Amino acid sequence: MPKIGLKLMLVGIALALITIVSLVLSSISRLNTYQIAVPYNRLTKQLQREVKSAGLHVGSPGFAFITFPSVFTSMQLNEISCLNQDGISIDLDVTVQFQADPKYLYDIILQFKDFNGYKQILDASGRAAVHDACAHFNTTAFQSMRGYFQVKLLEEMKKSLNPFYVILRDLQINRVRRPGDFETAVKDKEAAKENIKIAENERPKLLTQARTEYQKALKQAQIINERAETDSNIIRNQ
Repeated sequence: MPKIGLKLMLVGIALALITIVSLVLSSISRLNTYQIAVPYNRLTKQLQREVKSAGLHVGSPGFAFITFPSVFTSMQLNEISCLNQDGISIDLDVTVQFQADPKYLYDIILQFKDFNGYKQILDASGRAAVHDACAHFNTTAFQSMRGYFQVKLLEEMKKSLNPFYVILRDLQINRVRRPGDFETAVKDKEAAKENIKIAENERPKLLTQARTEYQKALKQAQIINERAETDSNIIRNQ
């Protein structure tokens, strides 16, 4: 009996140690240099306000981190089809550099749960901003004023995403695709301009050639006329 009791006690101690070690391990978490986070206790369902940065952190049993990037992240807004000022559909690919403002990370998590949920609302709002900016430019301006359009789009994007505590650093328009028939019309117009330019450059040469031919014709007519007069005089003198 004493041996059985001792074994049961040792088993109990081992189980207790395993439980303690498990609780300790579950209370330790590490953040990388490119991460920030807010602690969340899965047992008590409590979210802390303090934002944690890179390093090893210890919390109460059941705690975990809801992590966000601490650096700027690229968001691809591809294949956006918007109507411009002329009512023509323009397809755009846009890249935005963004970061969640660390000062409002607690509020962001309360509204959007995690980084994936946050990025979804930014994506939807960013696409809406592209549609709004697109409506202020005509078809040719997307090429001739592309730099200005990019600046205005960034301003529109900042205004649209401001309620979501986001920091925007940069925006790039990667590609602008206009309708195929419009592109064909533009190419035809450019080809016509080039043909006119070539014709204008060739005009002095053609005029010179025409004058030369005209002078040759006059000289030939003069020779024929002189020959005819000579023949006429010969005939009269016979």
